[in-house]
Amino acid sequence: MKRKILLFLSFFLWVGVVEVAAQNDLGELVDGIRYTVGNYGTDSAYAQVMSVEGTPVKLKFPNTVKVYGKKVPVKVIASLGSGGTNLQEVTLPKTLVELKGFSGCRQLTDIEIPESVVKIGLWAFKDCVSLRSIVLPEGLREIGSFAFEGCTGLMQVTFPSTLEKLEGFVFEGCTSLRSVVIPHSVKVVGAGVFQNCKNLTQVQLGNSMKQIPNGMFNDCSKLSQITIPQSVEAIGDDAFFNCTSLKRVQFAPQSGVKVIGERAFCNCTSLTGFTPDDSFGLAGSLKRLGDSAFSGCKSLNFSFTPAANLDSIPKHAFFQCESLKKVSLNDALYIGEYAFWECKSLKSVFLTKEKIKYIGMSAFGGCKSLEYVHNLHSDIEFGAALYSVFPDNVDVGDLQLSYSYNSKDMLTKAIAEWQKKKKYETTAQWRKRVTAETRMQKYEELKDSVRASYIAKFSPDSLQCRIESFDADAGVFKLKVENLNLYRHLAIGGMSVAERTVGDPRYLYAKVPAAEAENFEKQWAKVKLQPTYCITKDYLDVASCTFILGNKKYESPVLYDDESADLNIELPPLDLDLLDSATPDMAAVKDKTIDENIPATGANSPKTFVVIIGNENYKQVARVPYALNDAKVFKEYCQKTLGVPADNIRSYPDATYAMMLTALKDIQDISAAYKGNISVIFYYAGHGVPSEKDRTTYLLPVDADGAQPEVCMPVSRLYEGLANMKARSVTVFMDACFSGSQRGEGMLASARGVAIKAKEAAPQGNMVIFTAASGDETAYPYREKGHGMFTYFLLKKLRDTKGETTLGELGNYIIDNVRQQSLVVNRRGQTPTVSAAESLGETWKDLKLK
Repeated sequence: MKRKILLFLSFFLWVGVVEVAAQNDLGELVDGIRYTVGNYGTDSAYAQVMSVEGTPVKLKFPNTVKVYGKKVPVKVIASLGSGGTNLQEVTLPKTLVELKGFSGCRQLTDIEIPESVVKIGLWAFKDCVSLRSIVLPEGLREIGSFAFEGCTGLMQVTFPSTLEKLEGFVFEGCTSLRSVVIPHSVKVVGAGVFQNCKNLTQVQLGNSMKQIPNGMFNDCSKLSQITIPQSVEAIGDDAFFNCTSLKRVQFAPQSGVKVIGERAFCNCTSLTGFTPDDSFGLAGSLKRLGDSAFSGCKSLNFSFTPAANLDSIPKHAFFQCESLKKVSLNDALYIGEYAFWECKSLKSVFLTKEKIKYIGMSAFGGCKSLEYVHNLHSDIEFGAALYSVFPDNVDVGDLQLSYSYNSKDMLTKAIAEWQKKKKYETTAQWRKRVTAETRMQKYEELKDSVRASYIAKFSPDSLQCRIESFDADAGVFKLKVENLNLYRHLAIGGMSVAERTVGDPRYLYAKVPAAEAENFEKQWAKVKLQPTYCITKDYLDVASCTFILGNKKYESPVLYDDESADLNIELPPLDLDLLDSATPDMAAVKDKTIDENIPATGANSPKTFVVIIGNENYKQVARVPYALNDAKVFKEYCQKTLGVPADNIRSYPDATYAMMLTALKDIQDISAAYKGNISVIFYYAGHGVPSEKDRTTYLLPVDADGAQPEVCMPVSRLYEGLANMKARSVTVFMDACFSGSQRGEGMLASARGVAIKAKEAAPQGNMVIFTAASGDETAYPYREKGHGMFTYFLLKKLRDTKGETTLGELGNYIIDNVRQQSLVVNRRGQTPTVSAAESLGETWKDLKLK
C-alpha cells in the first residue's frame, strides 16, 4: 500500500516539475549547459539544449542528462547562444536527433556528428568560418536552409546515401568548397544551394533530382563542367547565372528537360555548347525557354535548332551571344525583343513561312554579319519598324514594299484612335458610338482608306512600259511594265538604292485592231497611259489600263476583278464595358437580373490579378453565344464584389493566339514583379478543342479552326505557365468543353461529328481548376439568362454570398445546380468538375476568391 502511495505521489511530483519546466523559458542549468524538456509528461521526453554559459573552448555533450529530476536523453541542440562562439572541439551525444545550434561558432574546426541525427536544422553551422570539412552521417535525411551559409573555410563535404532533402541556400557563400557529390537519394533541392561558391569546380548530381532549382549554382564562377541527369525536367531561373568558367554542359541521353528558366545560363561567357550533338541533348523535350536564358554567352558557337515543342524564343534569349553563327527556328511562332541582339557572328536565320507569326523589336539588331533571313513574309507582325528589327545590312527582300507591312501599323493606330473616348464625348455617347458592330464597320472603312494611301505612296508618277510583241490574230500588244514596285531611294548599308524591282515581271495588254497596230507602235512614245491600280499578292499591281493616242482610246483587258486587298490585323482590345450590344443573342434574353444586381461590397484586393478571355466571334467556326457577355459581367463581379482594382483586371475579348500568349506573358511579368506574392484568377469562355491524335486539349483562338493545334493554346501549357509564376494561389474558371462540341448543339468544323473524351490537363502548383463539363459532355448556354450555364451559376453564387463563399462551397454549388438545370433546360447532361493540385491537399476547400 505504501509503495502504491509513493508511486502515486512520484507521478504527481513529476507532472508538477514538468509543468514548472513548461513555464520556465530559461530551462535548467546543468554543468554549464542550459536545457529544457520536450514532449513533457510522456515516455519520449527528451532534453533540448538552449544555451551554453560562459565561453568554453571544449565542450562535451552527455548522452543523457537529469533535468527537473528526470533523466532524459539529449536529442536536440537548438542554440548555444553567445557562449558557444569560442568553441573549438565538440563531442556530441550518440542519442542526438536534430542539430542546429552552432551558428556563429567561428573557432569551430571539426565536429563529428553521430548517426542518430536525422536533421540538421536552419542556420545550424552558419558562419562557422573555421570549419574545414564535415562528414555527414548515414541516417541523415534533411539539411535545413542556410545550414552552412558563410562557412568560408569549408573545403569538403561528404553526404550520406540516406539524404533526401537539401533546403534553400544550404552552402551559400562557402567560397572554399571545391567539389560536391550529391547522392542519388536526394529528391528535393531548394533554391541557391551552392550560390556564390566561387571556388566550386566540379559537381556530380544525383539521378533522383527532378529539377535544378533557381540559383542553384548562381555565381559559381569556377565551375567548369556539369552533367544534367536524365531525371531532371527543369533548369530553374538563374541556375547557372554568372558561371563564367562553365565550358560545356553534358546532357544525359534522352534527356527529359522541358524548361530552361530565365537567365539560367546568363553570362556563362566560356560556354561553347552542349553534349551530345550541340542540340541541348533534349531529344525534342524542351517546351519553354526563359527570358535571357543564354544572354551574354559570348563563346556559344553551336547551330541553334530547337525542338519542335519550342514555339517561342523569348526576349533577350541569346542577347550578345557573339559567336553564334546559325539559327534554324523551324517551328518558332514568336521571337521576342532583343532575342538575338548583337549576335555579331550570326550569318543566316531560317524561319518556316507557315509558322512564324511575330518578331519583336531589335530581335536581330546589331547582327553585323547577318546577310539574309529566310522566309520573311508580310503576314508577320513586327514589334517595330523593320529598321528597328534588323540591321541595315540585312536583305529583307520584297517585304519592305508589301501592302501588309506598310499598312497594318497604320490601320491598327487608326482603329485604336477611333475607339478612344473623345474629349467632349459623354460616356453614353461613347458607348453608343463604339460597339463591336460599329467598330467592324469603321474597320472596313479604314481599310479602304489605308489601301488608297498605299497605292498613292507606291504608284509611279507615270507608268512606263515597252512593247514586247503583237498578236495580230487576237489584236493585242503585250507590254512589259518597267517601273512598278521600285525601292525608291531606300537606304541599304548606307547607300541609296533605286530601280530595284519586286517579284515577277508585270505585263499589260493593249487591245488594238490589226489595221491600227503599226501606227500605234510607231507612235508609242506619244501614247498616254491611264492605269487603274490594285493590290495583288500583297504588292502594287495594275488592274487595267486605258491607252490614249490622239483622239483614240484603247483598253486593256481587266486583269484582276478584285481591286481590293484584305488586311487582317490584331484589333486593339475593346473595353468589355462597351460590349452591351456585342452579341445579337442578348436581344432575346428575358432575365438580366444577374447582370444588373451586382453587389458592391467595398472589398479591397490590391494583390489579386484577373485575366479574362471571352471568345465569341470566331472567323472559321461557329460563334459561342454569350461568351462576351460572360466575360463582361464576370469582370464587373471581380471589380465590384471581390474588390479587385480595375487596373488589376486584364480583359481580352475575341482573343487570337498572339493575344493569348500576351495574356500569359503579362500575368507572368506581374507575378515576377511581386515575387509571387499575388493571387491570380483566370477566366475563359469560348471554344475548347481536343487533339484527335492524342486527345490533349487546347483553347481555340478566334482566328483558328482547331485543325492546326500549333496555332491553338495548349491547356497544359497554360497551366504550366500559371503554375511557374509561383503565385500564392491560382484559380481557373473554364467555361468551355473539350469534346469537339459547340456551346449548345453541333460540332466544330474541325471535329468529326463524334464527341471525344479528352485528356484533362492536371492542375499544378497552387492551382484550383473549375471546368464547365466532364469528359465528352458539352458546355451549354442558359439562353433565358444570357450566359453560359456554368458562368451563370458561378456569378449567382458570388452575388448571393457577396463573394464570401469558399472554393469548396462554390464548387459544390456550381456542380449541383448546373447538373440539375441543364437536364431541365437543355435536356442534356452537363457536370462541371473541380480539381486541385496535389500540394494543396484538402486546404483548397477553405480558400476564398475575396
